[in-house]
Amino acid sequence: MDRIIGRILKNRYEILDKIGDGGMALVYRAKDTLLDRDVAIKILRPEFVSDEEFIRKFDKESKAAASLSHPSIVSVYDVGHEDDLRYIVMEYVKGVTLKRYIKEYEGFFENREIIRVGKQIARALENAHANHIVHRDIKPHNILIGTDRTVKVADFGIARAITSSTIINTTDMMGSVHYASPEQSRGGFVDEKSDIYSLGILMYEMAAKRLPFEGESAVAVALKHLKEEVRPPSDFNPGLSVGLEGVILKAIQKNPEFRYANVTEMLNDLDEVLLRPDHIVMIEGADEDAKTMMIPKIDEDLLFDETRSLENTNPTRFAQRRATEEVEAVQPGAEKADKKRLFITIALALIAAVIFIGAGFIMKNLLEESQPTAVPNVTGLDLEVALQLLEDHGFKGEVGDKIYSGSYAPNEVISQSHEEGTLLKPGYTISLTLSLGTELYEVPNLVQKPLAEVEILIVNAGFKVGDVEEIENEAPEGTVISQSPFAGLKEPKNTSIDLFVSKGKVPGKSIMPTIVGSALESARMTLEQYGITVGDVSYDFSDTFAANLVMSQSIEGGREVQPTDRVNLVVSKGKDPNSTPQPVEKTLTIPLVYEKDEFEVKVVLVKDGASEIVYQKTHSKSEERVSVTISGTGTVGVNIYFDDVLVSSNEEVFN
Repeated sequence: MDRIIGRILKNRYEILDKIGDGGMALVYRAKDTLLDRDVAIKILRPEFVSDEEFIRKFDKESKAAASLSHPSIVSVYDVGHEDDLRYIVMEYVKGVTLKRYIKEYEGFFENREIIRVGKQIARALENAHANHIVHRDIKPHNILIGTDRTVKVADFGIARAITSSTIINTTDMMGSVHYASPEQSRGGFVDEKSDIYSLGILMYEMAAKRLPFEGESAVAVALKHLKEEVRPPSDFNPGLSVGLEGVILKAIQKNPEFRYANVTEMLNDLDEVLLRPDHIVMIEGADEDAKTMMIPKIDEDLLFDETRSLENTNPTRFAQRRATEEVEAVQPGAEKADKKRLFITIALALIAAVIFIGAGFIMKNLLEESQPTAVPNVTGLDLEVALQLLEDHGFKGEVGDKIYSGSYAPNEVISQSHEEGTLLKPGYTISLTLSLGTELYEVPNLVQKPLAEVEILIVNAGFKVGDVEEIENEAPEGTVISQSPFAGLKEPKNTSIDLFVSKGKVPGKSIMPTIVGSALESARMTLEQYGITVGDVSYDFSDTFAANLVMSQSIEGGREVQPTDRVNLVVSKGKDPNSTPQPVEKTLTIPLVYEKDEFEVKVVLVKDGASEIVYQKTHSKSEERVSVTISGTGTVGVNIYFDDVLVSSNEEVFN
């Protein structure tokens, strides 16, 4: 039996059952007993917990990811550790992974479904990139499809910590390398365009129901991403539109310069190809034979046959020629008498031709107007795109109700007055219900109010009571002295509000909190809550602490202090621009997992465009692992090669 099931973490999260098993973590469904809701908890595998460098990066990146707030991003609620467990608490999404969704879907996805899923992932990336967070591991395994068909991206920040770790997990690598960009495989610079490439590969898999590159090992797949040309997904899925295929192929260009400059550009093209499936997506840098440029098929029936006679293509001109022939046939003696008749004949022929052509157009329009047309599906589309799509089908669109929705972004269509496929005459007006986005409520001011009253205020305002921490303070016992989020902020319904409540003050006694590593203003607020006075504040350079962080405190955390005591603080000014940083040593542990029994292991450090081989030696697979000591300053790229084949690439921070 799983020893974790039934365990309660942080006296709050009761582990109920396992719902996932990945290369880096085990995923469990748990009950948040404080807020009475289900959550998902990722518990890191032991090999990651034992790596102190990874844990430092994991905490940093997870906290950054927790700051993201978007309907298409899985929310991070909490990050913590207990005994031998390191975990992250996330939003629980009832549904399946996109990988399973693709596998279980019968036949090929419709173009519209591929675009719907792709757009929601792209919107999540757009939000993350705007906050300077690159996912680095976009793959169907990290995308969740809810039972309400919502799409959510998971593992922001965690992926960044994993790819920065010195631990090489070949199982997880095999799962991710199918979607990794060429620059990730070769150990180059990774940015937002790497996420765009991975999204393109994911959409390729949805379109073709197969991956573009397969191989027996992670190295083999990575080499194909670097060197081989991709087969167009339409080779496998004839129903794929020209425009959507162009978007996919542009996103997976091997040269980042030829991909989309940003996710917003890709979103614009997805909207365009949804409206106009034959829209041509131009790809810069494509070869002259245009392997990746999509050209719509030309209908040969629309071309004029070179042998077609003039009279068949221009009836008016034909009538003029016939009239001229009649004139030439008139006897010379009768030419003057029949001149008037000749002009009348020509005029009548011209008028008849014009009437004939005009009547044809009129009848065509009347027939088209009288024919009912199927209503298109515009739910989930931006209003402007939805109105254009209705207009292209001969209908009019109007905005009806506007309501709040957590599943649709602001200005997206939630529903339409007539369902898809309904036959209506052109010109009919379709009413659209629009989303106002997630409804936000103003956080009330709870400070200096009794806890019993505050709990009622929180519920009445549409929120939930979060963590309640009691601390010594001069305020009356049971009085709220601080809150998070702060009063006046706008937050979604059911957001948890954490409270700091006074438990009174023991006369002449306080306990000094540890504030080293906190920002100065945060440290002042913490000390004020404990009723401790700040003394002198000095500043100094530091290679360890970022600017404005407290480096040291004159009274250690945990000590008792008297009301007259004052704590002095030293605050970092950041690194000294004139100092020369000292090299820092680190030890890499490299598993010797390779297809050969004996091979050369090479470690190359890359900094400021320069490469240096710091280790090069032949090893046997039977050794299982090798430890290599490296040193450096600042951020350094570390590339590991087996027989000159890149098997690992990451960045290390030496400080």
